[in-house]
Amino acid sequence: MSILNTKFNTVHDTAPFSKIKINDYLPAFEQAIQETRKEIDAIAQNTEKPSFSNTVEALAFSGMELDRVSTIFFNLHSAETNEEMDRIAQEVAPKLSELANDITLNLALFERIKEVYT
Repeated sequence: MSILNTKFNTVHDTAPFSKIKINDYLPAFEQAIQETRKEIDAIAQNTEKPSFSNTVEALAFSGMELDRVSTIFFNLHSAETNEEMDRIAQEVAPKLSELANDITLNLALFERIKEVYT
């Protein structure tokens, strides 16, 4: 488990940048993507009647760990890039695109959202 996938034990839950190593990013992305997939599957496969709370709100709060990892990485990539950061960005970008497509094109999820708004 990467330091990026755990709750930060810092003032205001700020990222402990001095403790984050370059080797922490890929495992953190992999774990966060996997966790996001589980969250989306749980929403899409929920057997309860779709509601704003169990569908739309749940979707809005899914992927929070991935958001945190992405925000930290891509902000640093923009500010302090190097060849290794570039390599990680190139490796992670298609995985993030694939995840976004899988969420957007998830028929079961779409049907739940459609039912909420119908």
